[in-house]
Amino acid sequence: MTTENDTTSPPTRQNPIEQFSTFYEKMSNGDQAEVRRGRLSEPFWRALHHIGKAEAPSDRIQQWRVLFQLVAIGGYSRVDFGKALYQANYSEARLTRLLEADEQLADILRRTARQLASADQPANWDAARKLLFYNGDHAERVRIEIAQQYFGTRFQDNNNSDE
Repeated sequence: MTTENDTTSPPTRQNPIEQFSTFYEKMSNGDQAEVRRGRLSEPFWRALHHIGKAEAPSDRIQQWRVLFQLVAIGGYSRVDFGKALYQANYSEARLTRLLEADEQLADILRRTARQLASADQPANWDAARKLLFYNGDHAERVRIEIAQQYFGTRFQDNNNSDE
């Protein structure tokens, strides 16, 4: 029998990021610290199991580790990633570096998570997940989506301030 506070069985209707965020909030402070540090320790593996990715290919484990760190550091909400960046006063220069990042993507995303946290602006990290897990045309579409969200929010904000 599963109880409301049971953290062993994964939710069924949430995406993996929402599942992880909900699970992370119920972890002990020590376990949360382990995940924020990006350690491949027991709390990481328990979280991976919780979201149904325990059997992920070994080449995907690093990406899950980074994604968990991002959510743990920056917080999760349903605010689109690009919109959250704009609302956190993320500069256009940083946005450009993020959108053009390749090998340094994980490091740039970690810095981005810290900036969002310092601005108290959680985000929906699904776009970051796609950037971490995909490349080529799919990743390019995600980059465009992030830029559209960022600049769309900016222009909407400017239009509202002109009224």
